[in-house]
Amino acid sequence: MPELKLYTVAQLREWVEHNHAAEGLSERIIAPLRAYAIIHNPYVKDDDPVVAAIFVEGENVAYTTAFPEMINNKRYWWFSTLWCDPKHRGNGYGLIVIGSLVEVYGAEYCLDRWGAEDTVEIFAYFGHKATYTHRYALGSKIDKSTPKGKMVAFVRSAQKCLHRLIERSTKQEKYTLRYIPQVDANTYAFIKAHSGSDYMLRTQGTLNWVLHYPYTYTAPLAERIDRTLPVFKAETSHTELFSVQVWDKEELIGFYLMKQNADVLHILYLYYDEAQKTKVFASIRDHVKRMKMEQFVTEHKPLAEYLKKEIYFPKHSVQEISFSVPKGMDLPKDGSVQYGDGDCFTA
Repeated sequence: MPELKLYTVAQLREWVEHNHAAEGLSERIIAPLRAYAIIHNPYVKDDDPVVAAIFVEGENVAYTTAFPEMINNKRYWWFSTLWCDPKHRGNGYGLIVIGSLVEVYGAEYCLDRWGAEDTVEIFAYFGHKATYTHRYALGSKIDKSTPKGKMVAFVRSAQKCLHRLIERSTKQEKYTLRYIPQVDANTYAFIKAHSGSDYMLRTQGTLNWVLHYPYTYTAPLAERIDRTLPVFKAETSHTELFSVQVWDKEELIGFYLMKQNADVLHILYLYYDEAQKTKVFASIRDHVKRMKMEQFVTEHKPLAEYLKKEIYFPKHSVQEISFSVPKGMDLPKDGSVQYGDGDCFTA
């Protein structure tokens, strides 16, 4: 018979900090780094269940995780990493693991973003409404470990070299940068003052949690790791988070949080003075060029359009990103959604 188990923050802490794992809890269900991040979320409590898993004959066949965020002084729960063993599809295990946590926290306080089709359907079962936002990818992610990937990378490089012969020179903008270790009070005041169109504003505590407790880490020899999750792995060849202020002389004009994954650059959060947006956009352009990024990803359309004109990318694409909210919450029709909202900072 299938067995459902819920794991609390306290149990995750006992596992990752003291090596005392509750029965069934292992890195086959949640990567230790992700567990470590969740237990340091600023809004968790020790008795909060944050992982749900189903076992069949002692083998894990489905799991999901969740973490809280403070919205309008109330805790809301974002769901992340729903997985079900393909051999056990069709048994409703995804619905059960998500439903077990929804029952604890209440459907009206549960949210989901960037879910697979099955996940969107599960939340619809709980009465959630879904909408979709656009994510813009310039360039393409290439797996250079395969012969085909190496060939594609060579062709892309040749295309760029040919394009450089005819492209106009880049206009240099005057700005300075500060790479900061945390979102301090002044930076957060700037974020608040320039977040008028945002559907939701993350707290200073959540932004610093995202910055200081990432879900992924650099593992140069990841192929040598013998125990890893089937999906939602924490290990990658290279990853790094950057928290960046943009200045015009003594005036703060922009802030963004960007994440590098190998040769892909993601802009997770972006705030700027509208009158100075060209300088802020130019600073991102200059990062892409200096870091030699093959792909750039953003959910900010004006930035995507700017970079299309400034940098040659052989390929462009637009992805539809789901956003499921409870009945009592309005869908983000007019307000913009930041890329990093929900669990998308794990990209």
